[in-house]
Amino acid sequence: MFLALTSLALAILYFSPQNSITTIFSAGLDPSLQLAIGLGLGLAFATSSYFGFVSQSKKQHTKRTIASYSRLDLSGLNPVWFGLTAGFGEELLFRGALQPLLGIWITSVVFVVAHVHAYQFKNVDKTALVQMATLFGTSAALGLIAQYVGLVAAILVHTLIDISSLYLLRGIKQRALLDAG
Repeated sequence: MFLALTSLALAILYFSPQNSITTIFSAGLDPSLQLAIGLGLGLAFATSSYFGFVSQSKKQHTKRTIASYSRLDLSGLNPVWFGLTAGFGEELLFRGALQPLLGIWITSVVFVVAHVHAYQFKNVDKTALVQMATLFGTSAALGLIAQYVGLVAAILVHTLIDISSLYLLRGIKQRALLDAG
């Protein structure tokens, strides 16, 4: 998946007259400032996501999100690898390649559509709409970060959100196995 996302992003950037790989990574604030802001925002988003999961643990949308990601192998360092590949690959594609062409809002709609399989949206019910709205909001926030701070910061924020969420899901999965046993 990482290779596919990165290849698609690079192809779009190659054929885009106004953007290039060097342009998208050099845009925004100084790279060291992007790292600092990305780390701070990433930790804030990850913490918010954690408390959101915990406080909403009985809600149907949280249960469905947990179920959709429970099919992943979250053993060992897999949450780190999944987070790194999704953070880099998706941000390069959505914020680096598509956002300059489509804008933040349309790119965020495409981001939600791209996650239909991962979240297993079989029916568009109230639960799915809450999940889609959360994805859309997260995508828009990442788009604003990429636009006003830089792509490096957006990659770092996305990566930290994914890693922390996947470790949280691993803990939930392990507790469920212990409670069942």
